Amino acid sequence: MASETRQLPNSNISRLMALNAAKSKDTAMGVSSFLTAQTKSRLTSIQSNYQTRYDGTAPAKQTMVTLTNQKNPLADISRMFNSHFIQVFNLAVDRSTFPQADRAFYKLDVGTGNVPEMITDQQIIKIGDDLIKGEANRTASGAAAMTMPDISEVNTAFTNLNTVLMPHSTAVDAYDAALEALDGLNTEADAVIKKVWDEVETFYNEEEASSQRQNAREWGVIYVLKGSNKTISGKVFDIDTNLPIAGAKIFFANGNNSVLSDDEGNYSITTTLMSAQRLLAESDLYDNYDETVTLVENENLTWDIKMKKSV
Repeated sequence: MASETRQLPNSNISRLMALNAAKSKDTAMGVSSFLTAQTKSRLTSIQSNYQTRYDGTAPAKQTMVTLTNQKNPLADISRMFNSHFIQVFNLAVDRSTFPQADRAFYKLDVGTGNVPEMITDQQIIKIGDDLIKGEANRTASGAAAMTMPDISEVNTAFTNLNTVLMPHSTAVDAYDAALEALDGLNTEADAVIKKVWDEVETFYNEEEASSQRQNAREWGVIYVLKGSNKTISGKVFDIDTNLPIAGAKIFFANGNNSVLSDDEGNYSITTTLMSAQRLLAESDLYDNYDETVTLVENENLTWDIKMKKSV
């Protein structure tokens, strides 16, 4: 059977919205506000600090996204030249143009000449460095230089990628630090929100339940209609490329749990919420997703999430 119950915030944005609503209402009521002096003081402090740290995450994310968008194409190019260099060298070995043993100059498997795995930036840089040093040592021994691609092309791609790696790493660290600084306020934010909501509901507790909830909502108190368990599932993907997005965080604004999309972009989240609800998704390199879905009692829902890459 469906029931309407209070739901404390479960995300940074919903915490900030709750704090802002309570602070605005308290300020508007002035001396008529019924919050205790201690709660007023805690609310003023945490609302200001939370807003400041929340605002601080945006420029940190923008810097990280900008550098990521620079780095990823450079990584693709460097990976390509590394791979092509190795493959062409192996073809020359097959034609007996170069001896098989020369693979050792590049720290490649002498017996197979397999192209090493190049998934991470560190792997790409390591292999590029091995090729550059290996070609210098091989030609110094009197061997003919490799062509199509020659080592200068590998070196240019390597240098371009290597130049952006440290600024990108620094930007990632700065964004992580900004998020951690904000998350560090969540314990106090949650405590203050609960304290404010408790005092608000106590003040209006002699009114009818519907009237109490209506007055409390003006202070930012959230009430949600809950019923049976229902599952919302689908796929998270890039709206422009249709490629799946792994590791996106999916949750309801008024829910109390979240899930991450898998490597194929699939997600499945269970909730007892009902009626119109805001479904949210967050991913570091994408704009936040926020859409309203309608949840029907005893019915599951299939819902794909299309996210726009940040620029």
